[in-house]
Amino acid sequence: MAKKYNHLHRLKKLTPKRQKSDAKLYKCMVPGCTYQVPVSFAENLIVQCSRCEQPMIMDKLAMDLVSPHCQGCTKVRNVKRVEELTMIDEFLKEKLG
Repeated sequence: MAKKYNHLHRLKKLTPKRQKSDAKLYKCMVPGCTYQVPVSFAENLIVQCSRCEQPMIMDKLAMDLVSPHCQGCTKVRNVKRVEELTMIDEFLKEKLG
């Protein structure tokens, strides 16, 4: 029977150094928790965001990160550029129909 945990897991991706396989694992970083899950099984798990500590669902974007965080905590690097492109797109839609 699977062990039941009383908290949301805050995961971090680990690469085993002394194993022959390339298997990557997510390990829970909550003190005293021994939970580990292979990266391939982590999709759609409900976990704790590593930045804001709110519940989130592991998706493809979060699985690429070492310390997964939610989309709300993701920094948008070129916000001004995105706004400019949006304005240009709206202008062209108005002019072209």
